[in-house]
Order: sequence, then C-alpha cells, then structure tokens
Amino acid sequence: MIQEIIEVLYWSVLISAVLVGVYVFDYTQYVIQTFADVKPFNCIYCMSFWVSAIFFALNDMNIFYAFFTSFVTNEMFKRFLK
Repeated sequence: MIQEIIEVLYWSVLISAVLVGVYVFDYTQYVIQTFADVKPFNCIYCMSFWVSAIFFALNDMNIFYAFFTSFVTNEMFKRFLK
C-alpha cells in the first residue's frame, strides 16, 4: 500500500514537472496557439489531466490518480509563474 502511494506520488510529480517545464516555453505556446487551440491543450490543468490519465491507463494504474496529478501540475505552474 505504501509502495503504491509512493509510486503514484513519484509519477505525479514527474509528469507535473515535465508538463510545466514544457508549457512555459514561448515556442510551446506558439505551437499550442497555432495548431492546437482547443480545450485539452490550451489549459495546463486540462492538458495535465489527459496526459496523466493516458499514462496511468497505459500502465494499468488507477485512472483517478490523474485528478491528483492535474492538481499538482496546476499548483506547480502557479508557483513557477510567481
């Protein structure tokens, strides 16, 4: 049980850090605004949810961990921009 919680925390923080790191670049913003200006991609909260949901589903983990990951990503993004 503890090992599963640690694994979920590890993957959630790792996915969040990668998405925040990619999302803050100007080139990424240009690509998103030009080619993918739809809801799952133009919002860090939504994009992190769907990326993590796909990741957790492909790795046979509980898909509800994606909610936690999207919350962590959103908080990291807010604190990174301060």
